[in-house]
Amino acid sequence: MNSDSRFDVVIIGAGFGGLAATAALRRYGVSNVVLLEGGQSYGNFWTTNYDRISLHTAWHCLPDDGGDNDNYPMFKSRDELLAYFLNYANRHRLHEATDFGTTVTNINRSDVAAAYPWTVTSDKGEFHAKFVVVATGYCRKPVSPQIEGKETYAGDLCHSKAYRNAEPYVGKRVLVVGTGNSGAEITTDLVEGGAASVAMVGYGPRWYLPITKFSELLNQARDMGAAGPAGVINLHAFTPGTPAFDEQLLGFDEMAVPLAEDLSEFGLEHPVDGPFTEFNRTHRVPVIDHGAAALIRSGQIEVIKDRIDAFTNNGVRMTANGEREFDAIVLATGFASGLEEFVPSALTEVVPSHGNLFPKTDGRCQSVVHDDLYFIGFDQALMSGQALGLWGFEVAEKIAVQIGAFSAEMRPEEFTRAPWESAV
Repeated sequence: MNSDSRFDVVIIGAGFGGLAATAALRRYGVSNVVLLEGGQSYGNFWTTNYDRISLHTAWHCLPDDGGDNDNYPMFKSRDELLAYFLNYANRHRLHEATDFGTTVTNINRSDVAAAYPWTVTSDKGEFHAKFVVVATGYCRKPVSPQIEGKETYAGDLCHSKAYRNAEPYVGKRVLVVGTGNSGAEITTDLVEGGAASVAMVGYGPRWYLPITKFSELLNQARDMGAAGPAGVINLHAFTPGTPAFDEQLLGFDEMAVPLAEDLSEFGLEHPVDGPFTEFNRTHRVPVIDHGAAALIRSGQIEVIKDRIDAFTNNGVRMTANGEREFDAIVLATGFASGLEEFVPSALTEVVPSHGNLFPKTDGRCQSVVHDDLYFIGFDQALMSGQALGLWGFEVAEKIAVQIGAFSAEMRPEEFTRAPWESAV
């Protein structure tokens, strides 16, 4: 890695977007790049999740991986994903550009320093840059609801980010707060792992798509060119927020809705919008069900449609169901971007439908405040997280063009055009 603190590009976050952007920039002739990662490994976010977690998007891969994605199943497990990341980093020699254990505390732009206007401040000092790419995503920071009496609860309490497996919960009465993917997978894990009783509490509607049927749909869509790595590229030119984008979402919804589990008698009604439209509008991810629905129907997972008003010494008090006792509670209550921790407020805004802090972008990762600032992992492509690697290559190509290093011949063979250009 360049020992100088001045770089053409500083990239923050070594997940899908950061890895892809770094690899693409180096391919596109921009070698003076540093990738800053607060953890000690590529994909560090995934090293600290529960044991049975797997990706909920199929063939989730990175461009220019040398075909390595074909060595993995449709939905990668945590360990498979981390191995894939490491293979990718080795292929592109990203260790030469990566600075692990570096926590960014602020980014700031000054017009006075014209050559390197950006200062990225970290616990290891300052990095000066022509361009900054924030690739930390919108799920960086665990969110725990502010509920009265939390400090009085005598049982075991943790966020899903701290949950690993069911071993500490054997023989215990466990409540999981949240009915999304984390809630569904953790309750399933608890039942299979020997908890005495398992309940999940939530109030809103939720889509549950069985993994087997969903996989069959995706295989069919791939054969039609609408899914899989090639399909993601074909669809990537649709820009979020446009009528054409919304029309495509409705088409995906029409295919997915007939697959959904009907759990309405247990309090899990279907949302008004289809699974893909709802996610795009609210970031409520449809549950890719690995067995929770069957356990709900059998009564092994109790669904409580309610809200928690307060913690008690031995459990919780709910609005409609009153007090219930639980030996342990897991908060599967989601994540936030945490951008406020290092990004100036003028560059961000709270999106009411998402309830999260997002950057102000043009819908394709570029800041509308500064044209030398990019954010990867916030704008949603039609294929959701599957497009994170494409966003990285799109951002890299735009930066390389601005620097004057890019030519079309540099693109990997899977790209016959710029990522934002339509095939039609």
